[in-house]
Amino acid sequence: MRAVGTGPFTRAHIAYITALTMVSAAWLAALLIAEPRLLQHPIQHHVVAFGTFLLLAVASRLMAFSVAGTGSFGLDTSIYVATLLTLGVGPAVVIVVVTMLLRGVVDWVRRALAGTHWPWPVSLARMLFSPLLTGAMISLLGLVASPEAFALRMKSQAFLAVALFVGTSAGFVIPQFSLVILSYRLNGIPWRTLARDVLWPGLLAELAFVPMGFALAFSYRDRDPPTLAAVGVSYVIFAYVFRRMWRSSESLREKARELEVVEEAGRAASSTLDIEEIGRRIGGSLLAAIDRAQGVVLTVVSSEAGAGRHLVRAVDRRHKPGVIAAVRRSLVADLGAAQEQLPDIDPPPTETASTGPVVSIALTGPDGSRAPGWLSVVLRPGTRLRASDESLCERLARQASISVANWRLYTMATEDGLTGLFVRRYVEARVREEFERSSRSGGAFGLLMMDVDNLKTVNDRHGHAAGDRLLHAVAAAIRATVRGMDVPGRWGGDEFALLVPEMGLEEGTAMARRIANEVGLRSFQVGTAMVIPSVSIGVAAYPECSATDPTALVALADKALYIAKGSGSKGRVVAAEATRPPSAARSGGSDAPGLEPSKERIDASET
Repeated sequence: MRAVGTGPFTRAHIAYITALTMVSAAWLAALLIAEPRLLQHPIQHHVVAFGTFLLLAVASRLMAFSVAGTGSFGLDTSIYVATLLTLGVGPAVVIVVVTMLLRGVVDWVRRALAGTHWPWPVSLARMLFSPLLTGAMISLLGLVASPEAFALRMKSQAFLAVALFVGTSAGFVIPQFSLVILSYRLNGIPWRTLARDVLWPGLLAELAFVPMGFALAFSYRDRDPPTLAAVGVSYVIFAYVFRRMWRSSESLREKARELEVVEEAGRAASSTLDIEEIGRRIGGSLLAAIDRAQGVVLTVVSSEAGAGRHLVRAVDRRHKPGVIAAVRRSLVADLGAAQEQLPDIDPPPTETASTGPVVSIALTGPDGSRAPGWLSVVLRPGTRLRASDESLCERLARQASISVANWRLYTMATEDGLTGLFVRRYVEARVREEFERSSRSGGAFGLLMMDVDNLKTVNDRHGHAAGDRLLHAVAAAIRATVRGMDVPGRWGGDEFALLVPEMGLEEGTAMARRIANEVGLRSFQVGTAMVIPSVSIGVAAYPECSATDPTALVALADKALYIAKGSGSKGRVVAAEATRPPSAARSGGSDAPGLEPSKERIDASET
């Protein structure tokens, strides 16, 4: 888990590298105290060779390339081993610490220029980790591999010198890779990524440079400065070529990853018109592709004057409200989004989540015009969006624009612009489908027809804006009561309809009573008057009622509604006459005596 104050790193990663750094520093300090001349004496006697190896190590380390997102990899191991086996432990430790510390300072400057700031304890721990750990390891190797032993092997049998160099290199690389890879793993990087991006390419590269490192040591021992210089230049050139090849490979891999993510997200998003599912799939694709992302938010607006919707995916579900809050602030402050287009955060943030920069991309319409929506990525604290990640976000934003445009067209074709419920044509189509399905399978479903009481009176007395509020209140009550599988719609004017699959007459009547009660709770103030909504409801069900086709079922529900309205009582629920008892109806049994219309009344106050 990444914590506040650790930048893009986990607590476990920071604790691990801090512990190793302290142990390494203690070991080097003890070594220096025990033998103060260890660092000084060999350097004084081999100034030219020391300077040569130091320049080679610095040049190679400065050409290190990024791996696993937060680390770097250089091809200078063979130089350190060559220094150890020719000049001794002291010069090797000095070259390691100076070279890697210089690289750490360069990385810190680059981050500062790019605007990426880590907490200073984290920066210090990261800067000292590699120099001190590598210095401690090279000094430990010096206990078993000395310049004297290497020189002796060179004079007697060359293959023994080769074996000593290779063995020393392996004794240095294997423990170093093990400790470093464990630190990456503690930072949450998967084993598969570590094996692909660090382990195998790193080991192969180190193996490829072992012969050149041996050539450096051989040239020094043979007192052949021209050969030493030529090998050194060749070493640096090969390191540069390898760096360029690695970066080209990374670029191709990034493009392939980008195409894969965009294709997957596009295929998934184009398979549905459900905006919640579109937001989930696009957000999930971006979270999986951008390792430094804390959350992804797709903000859409159903119409130019409609309320916005935030569709959020977050690494930690508890941080969702905080991620939305960060996006909301960014859209208003940085992109000039209208405050009224953005919904309130529901539920409000209960836990303050530290977030990093927010990168938002405006969605565009099919003709290139700006669409009412944004795709936003919330980064972890102390991180910035890489250029490759920004390109990926832009491509997914274009894909999201197409999906949102399709959703908007679908919404305009199937949803009522005033209430947000389905239009009559869509409800009629679903009633036909449900009738055919229930006819084949022997299932049951109910149909509720509702009429808003006194809508005309509200319009005449208080204006059509108040009438619209009344319709809004009724629609909100219906949405708050129905299930996910139910199909609520505006039938026209002051009438609403509700299709309730897998419900008979009794269950449908109970649903109608709950809706009527909920509607009565949606009162609102207009001037000095209080409007208390109420609806009259007629209920019919298939196959309990004598309906041979969808039109007949609608007529039965309408007739029950007519009875409810004609009773003179507001908020009344009336069930159509049943021609089959519920058990026989669901099993397809024979006709049975019907039920009397429900005498249940739910009165509402006068408007």
